[in-house]
Amino acid sequence: MPEVKIFEFKDDGGDVVKFADIGDGFVQPTFEQEAAQLQVVVDSVAGYEVRTDDIFLATFAKTGTSCFKV
Repeated sequence: MPEVKIFEFKDDGGDVVKFADIGDGFVQPTFEQEAAQLQVVVDSVAGYEVRTDDIFLATFAKTGTSCFKV
C-alpha cells in the first residue's frame, strides 16, 4: 500500500485541520492520529476478508457522521 502522508490545511480564520493522503487520490481527516497509526489501518484494508454476516455503514458526505468511530 502507498505510504500515508500527513498535511495541514489552514482556513481563512487561521484554524488548522490535518489530513492524511492515503494514496490513489484518497484524502481523509487524521482524527488526531499519527501517520504510523493510519498506515497500519491502510495496510490492513487490502487483506480484509468480508464475511457473509458483515454489515457496512455508509453515509452521505456533509451529514455530520465523519467522526464516527468503531
